[in-house]
Amino acid sequence: GLRALNLEVGNKLAILAAIACLVALPAKGQFTLEADTNRIQWGERVTLTATWMTSLAALKATPETTWGAWQDSLETSLDVLKTHPLDTAAAPPSSGMEVMVSQSWEATSFDSGFVAIAPLALGAMASNALTIQVLTPDLDAEAQPRPPADIVGVHLTFWDRLKAWAPWMLGLALMGGLVWLAARFLPNLRARRNESPLPEVVVDGRPPHEIALNILAPLLADEGWKRGLDKDVHVEASLAVRHYLEGRFGLQAAERTTSELKAILPTSSVPASWHPRLVASFEAGDMVKFAKGSISDLAHREILKGYIDFVESTIPASDE
Repeated sequence: GLRALNLEVGNKLAILAAIACLVALPAKGQFTLEADTNRIQWGERVTLTATWMTSLAALKATPETTWGAWQDSLETSLDVLKTHPLDTAAAPPSSGMEVMVSQSWEATSFDSGFVAIAPLALGAMASNALTIQVLTPDLDAEAQPRPPADIVGVHLTFWDRLKAWAPWMLGLALMGGLVWLAARFLPNLRARRNESPLPEVVVDGRPPHEIALNILAPLLADEGWKRGLDKDVHVEASLAVRHYLEGRFGLQAAERTTSELKAILPTSSVPASWHPRLVASFEAGDMVKFAKGSISDLAHREILKGYIDFVESTIPASDE
């Protein structure tokens, strides 16, 4: 129905509340409010533009916060969709003014009838009033809701189903392949670790185990640590075992630190049962050699006896 003044003033639109903030200003010039159309349908847009043409002196005397008030909501049944920034330009020569300041809003409404915007006040000036008609869209009086669409049956061919399941099938195939590879090769890797030691490399006509035992046995019998030769004993013993690892198992050990040797032992053919004991003996020897630590007489003997037991237990059967 017709809503001449539409005084159910909500909190929806920005011009009235914005311009009301300018009442206290001693404004001079021309102040207008325009719309790009005076008739819209539900949901259509109308652009409202407030324009103040004034002198440079009057513009400079206007507080900057005054124009920020124009960002508030307009107080009619129009809904603000977009607020454009302030625009300042030279005033048309025919206006007799120097500066033109304007701002626009895009708005719409979904209430049919007339929307009346009363004249806006700017200091001693007032703008023109606006009336915008909001029309109800034309509807066919006999129009009926469209009947629901029929259920559409979809027939999937074997090829369609295959394409839908292809990613899942590919993923399962890859997982199956990985499981097969693990089952196929992991046992071989474990077997390599526990396989029989490699044949000894004979040096100067003597096998590595003979060379190592000829060094370790005298060191144990001489008990040089009792005469302050702790470091010398363990340097010579450790080197003898490392050379034995190279000649007997092909493990490059002489130039490696104990931590490096500990890391590669699991990949070698050295019997796994000896790994912890060898590493512990090397670490104890390092403490004596490099940290100048002291260990008991029994500990010295146990380290050397451990080295000898290791060599003797890994002698190839043909050389025993």
